[in-house]
Amino acid sequence: MMASTSTMAEEEFNDPQRIDLINALKSVVPVIPSSTTWACLWLSDIDKLRLCVQNAMASPKSFRLSAKAIEAANLIPKCWFTNLIFFL
Repeated sequence: MMASTSTMAEEEFNDPQRIDLINALKSVVPVIPSSTTWACLWLSDIDKLRLCVQNAMASPKSFRLSAKAIEAANLIPKCWFTNLIFFL
């Protein structure tokens, strides 16, 4: 039998729970601020993505403003590497 050659990213992109969360987020916030934010959402910890979606559903405008502020201040790498929760 041949070993699986799927990558971590492929596994994340094919995760049904992640797909449902991303679709829920897209229904609330149809325009994600940037491709960087979009990539972070797809590759983020599933529990943090769930929290992010909950926060976006509670306040779509706050989500968009927070995402833009984090991007503008170039804080995505810091948030990513320090394991902070995005878009609270």
